[in-house]
Amino acid sequence: MKDKRATGNKKEGMAADYLRQHGWEILERNFTFGRNEVDIIARKGDDICFIEVKFRHGTEYGEPEEFVTRNKVSRIKSAAKYYMGTHDTGNCAIILGVIAITDDRLTFTKGFFQW
Repeated sequence: MKDKRATGNKKEGMAADYLRQHGWEILERNFTFGRNEVDIIARKGDDICFIEVKFRHGTEYGEPEEFVTRNKVSRIKSAAKYYMGTHDTGNCAIILGVIAITDDRLTFTKGFFQW
């Protein structure tokens, strides 16, 4: 389990670096509310994005983003609502996104699932 968490931390770090390189400010990493977690909360201009990071070595069993379950989306939404209620975010647009990482690529999809 340690190795899996270490890999997760490394891939989340890669995702955060990617976002920074593309003009996003990282507001939070591993933001939790109860049992709900958001891997990365980032802001760019008037957009705040709540991001799930998914990693798979390959795609023989499906793309990484295909492993974001309805239950996980519900948990992200719950944490996002709590975050929005406890932080001054002004009139920012709320975006839910996924960063999918495999051994040879990283893809950021904004609006991957509906608010």
